[in-house]
Amino acid sequence: MSDVDARVKDWTPNPGETVLARSRIDYATGAAAQVAGSRWFRNTDREDVQGELPGWPEGPEYVLHTPSQQAARKTGRFARVAIPALLNAAAELFGGAGSPFGNPEILGKPTEPENEVTDFPVMWAAPGTLARTFPWQLDPARRGKEHTTHVVVTDQRFVLLEQGPTAEHGPEVLQSYARDSVQGVEQMDFSTVRPDTRIRFVDGSWVRVSLVEHIEAFPHLRTRPELLREDELTGAQQDALATFRQRWAPSEEPPLLIRRGGSHVRVELRVPASRTRYGYLTQSLTMNAAGDRELPPTDGMEEPGLT
Repeated sequence: MSDVDARVKDWTPNPGETVLARSRIDYATGAAAQVAGSRWFRNTDREDVQGELPGWPEGPEYVLHTPSQQAARKTGRFARVAIPALLNAAAELFGGAGSPFGNPEILGKPTEPENEVTDFPVMWAAPGTLARTFPWQLDPARRGKEHTTHVVVTDQRFVLLEQGPTAEHGPEVLQSYARDSVQGVEQMDFSTVRPDTRIRFVDGSWVRVSLVEHIEAFPHLRTRPELLREDELTGAQQDALATFRQRWAPSEEPPLLIRRGGSHVRVELRVPASRTRYGYLTQSLTMNAAGDRELPPTDGMEEPGLT
């Protein structure tokens, strides 16, 4: 296991708190040609607020790309996709479907042109609102190149961490937010890497971030799960769980058991995987009361699948 894996696992929840998911997290990045590679921090009058945020270091000043710059970016994109080796590398880096140069035909249609094409705010916050407390370290243009930022989602809150380049530099807790402070979480499909995530706070402010890894963090952010004990499962479900666990390498962590749609149960099992950043992969199973694989009627929690 790498130093990074060990550092992330060094963070521990409070007594009685259950960790649901971990992921790399950054402020999102513009995808449309006009705003590609850019991000802005706005108040509700669409004014830049970076100079008002306590402790924030200076960052780059972005401007909308001119038509000639947009054309150059698209030309560069077409040149790269003409070379198979580079195309494969780009697909791996940008998640396959995304375009780092903001080609709308590849990305699909933006749902909020004012926030995705003509502007790209990743913070929308009036003075004194919670979004303004989101750390500057989530901005890749501000933090050190060897540092990464992470989100840990628990049943009570979500915690933002910064990982330094060595074991002596992390993890540092940047900020923590109670689940009750969040009004809603939504996926924003117009994105360069994977669907961005917008976190709306109860005070009306919001941030737009990218969950770079472990997409199961999204539904756990959006919906507070009802956790079960193994002895609360039906006998058939307990048998199915035992069979499912036997398929994978033994895990030090007990499986997460989440009630879905009444009698359905979702199982999330973290399986050791030394080559991954956190040292595990998440394998999942959703079953009915008879222990058979079956998805419940929609309950607002997407199936994140394997990670």
